[in-house]
Amino acid sequence: MAKQEAEFTGFETFGVTLTGTSPLMMHNGRMADATNPLAMALRAAVEESKAIKKRKGDDTGAQLHVKHCEFMGALYIDAALGPFVESRAVETCMQQGAKLSREGRTVERGITIMPVRIPVQYDGPREAEALWSAGYHDTRIVSLDPSKGTRSPKGPRCRPSFPEWSLSFTVMFSGHLVDPARVVVYLRDAGLYEGLLEGRSKLKAGRFEVTKVTGDARAVASWEKNCRPYLTKP
Repeated sequence: MAKQEAEFTGFETFGVTLTGTSPLMMHNGRMADATNPLAMALRAAVEESKAIKKRKGDDTGAQLHVKHCEFMGALYIDAALGPFVESRAVETCMQQGAKLSREGRTVERGITIMPVRIPVQYDGPREAEALWSAGYHDTRIVSLDPSKGTRSPKGPRCRPSFPEWSLSFTVMFSGHLVDPARVVVYLRDAGLYEGLLEGRSKLKAGRFEVTKVTGDARAVASWEKNCRPYLTKP
């Protein structure tokens, strides 16, 4: 007897809000493109700093310019929205959370996050230069060539950083493939063990809690059971 196929139920949605428990740090992949104007500006700033050092001059101003170029290049920002996180970053993060229960393929196949650009919510300016002036950046000494291990040269790296942040977005899922109650658990685990964007591993940056779920009753019930009792953020 042929196995009966599950009924296709189409796509459904529910709303989610994530609230950061550690700073959200950014590093835009466009800086890997050597032809990107911001990447070119950073290279020029680095060469200028090296030239000043070679002449044994004071390169303090040049170093600050390098940090500024790094910050501008690493920032995900939209003229209308301000700083944002790409939906694919949330999807990848959720997939890592789902892998803890061996359900990563479920996220890949049956879940889409909307909108494509999710505004970062925080109390502060939303223009790039104003963010720089207000100190929304983090500078640390890091390995410049990790492949060389302990012998790698080290230097400062500057990244956009948001100490207090949240994201609100819509989860669109296939009712044929996905249990919305499980999606909430994927997000919870992703926030606890994975995090978003830059510095997730060594700095434990981008960690978050699922602070609100709206819409689908199954997802809301899962949040009430698996997230709400353990919240550290109001």
